[in-house]
Amino acid sequence: MEDDLLRLVLMCAHPALAPEAASALALRLVLGVSTPDIARLFLVPEPTMAARITRAKKKIVAAGIPFAVPGADVLRDRLATVAQVAYLAFTAGYAPGSGRDLLRAELAGEAVRLTRTVLALRPDDPTLTALLALELLQHSRRDARVDADGRLVLLADQDRRRWHHGEVAEAYGPERGLAALEDIELPGNHRLPAVRAELLVRAGRVHQGRAALGEAIALCRNDAERAHLERRRDDLGRSG
Repeated sequence: MEDDLLRLVLMCAHPALAPEAASALALRLVLGVSTPDIARLFLVPEPTMAARITRAKKKIVAAGIPFAVPGADVLRDRLATVAQVAYLAFTAGYAPGSGRDLLRAELAGEAVRLTRTVLALRPDDPTLTALLALELLQHSRRDARVDADGRLVLLADQDRRRWHHGEVAEAYGPERGLAALEDIELPGNHRLPAVRAELLVRAGRVHQGRAALGEAIALCRNDAERAHLERRRDDLGRSG
């Protein structure tokens, strides 16, 4: 096992730690994701996540757990944690929860590399295959998601020539999408009301869409995304 990234993640994914604590520790120490962004990935308050990471580090020290590079033989037992780290790291890179950057392509690329490495060791694992497919589908559009001024470019407005490979599907219309969102709850996350807003507008329910955008703006902590949502709400006001 020669990939240093995988080895470092496996070091954090010790069985003495709960999977959530191990994943948070790997995201912070190995991949450099900020504690506020990790908290948003796990949908918990920042102080809660900071305490969880601190406890994980103290547990490793108190239990005398050697912070040593494990062998490939431990991969099976720690695979779920590694896969979770890869998925969360990709999310943190593709859609940062805070800050000025709309996209952190290097971090997303590291997550893809981690997934590829694990899949190479477990090529018949359907979960890893699906995870890599999901990541590549999103990552392939990275160059088209941001314009020259760093502003978000919606999928429908992206230059397809800048995609690394062309995959897109919007099959059943906005009402079907709204129905699919009804039972989903993501407290404190701005992306759910943002998606709902777009679907409401597409369905012709502009007033409700503006209200949903207001909810999303209030929750959003990423400067670039919040600016986009505000522009979108302003545009709807002029058109309505």
